[in-house]
Amino acid sequence: MKRSYPYKWNKIYNICISFPGISKECKLEVESYTDYLVKNKIEGFVTLHSYEGFILYPWG
Repeated sequence: MKRSYPYKWNKIYNICISFPGISKECKLEVESYTDYLVKNKIEGFVTLHSYEGFILYPWG
């Protein structure tokens, strides 16, 4: 889900690196989040992603 948001989505052909999904908003959850944000005029939100002791920040 985390890689299929429409912002700066790009198809990656080597899925072993980081698979972004088959298209932007390809997951129902992402489509629902995006619709909610647009309809309620939300200008930003914060998400956290962790991996091996690191905190990774999204685009921003």
